[in-house]
Amino acid sequence: MVTTDEVIARAVSLGCELGTHYRDPAVFYQERHILSPDRVPGAFFVRLDWEDHAAWLAEHSDVVYKIPHFDTWPYLLVRQDALTLEQLHLLLDQSIRVAAKPIKRRKL
Repeated sequence: MVTTDEVIARAVSLGCELGTHYRDPAVFYQERHILSPDRVPGAFFVRLDWEDHAAWLAEHSDVVYKIPHFDTWPYLLVRQDALTLEQLHLLLDQSIRVAAKPIKRRKL
């Protein structure tokens, strides 16, 4: 089992910063939200790109899940009691990779 403190410590060690997102604690990379503890104890949600998102749901359904609230957003809920440290490292690396991509701005 991975604790919330371990999740946050690993994210900070990778260059992430702590902040708030809708008044809740959150983790940011280059000012982009990537992770927050969920209101359900023992879970957090993480942002991935859609390809990684689909792969995690297909291959690790015991670790990640989706609720209707997040259907249109590339966030997955993660069960901390089923998560290994290796999976945590992979999730954080994939989430940071998404946050590091340049933003496509629309021209007006």
